[in-house]
Amino acid sequence: MCQDRLVADHDVSAMASKREKEKGNECFRCGEINAAIGFYSKSLELCPDDHLVLGNRAQAYIASNCFYQAELDCDKALSIEPSYHKARYRRAVALEKQGKYEAAMDDIRALLEQEPENQAAKVLMRDCEYRLKDKRER
Repeated sequence: MCQDRLVADHDVSAMASKREKEKGNECFRCGEINAAIGFYSKSLELCPDDHLVLGNRAQAYIASNCFYQAELDCDKALSIEPSYHKARYRRAVALEKQGKYEAAMDDIRALLEQEPENQAAKVLMRDCEYRLKDKRER
């Protein structure tokens, strides 16, 4: 009986988490970034280890220039699902925006090993290389 109750509670939480994620996705599509972050955060309160929601919230944080928070969400998403390529790319973006070019390039290299034709990653790599070179020449 107790086991059945635990399973039922988990299913309810998972469904509620999914609804919050979907609300967040809709807000993000409409450009309501802060609202999206709020809905993704509610989703994560219900299912804290959902790497996809962490990745979505990271993207919303990037859109609102909260790069450190995006980095943290990507760290957690990748600790849950190391092959989550979107989180690796988003973390590279967040790192680049914080001036952490070498760390960003490490993520991009790892991503390009898995997705050698990823054009966005290639562009970001060139940007990081340019910015790192410029930083070193100053």
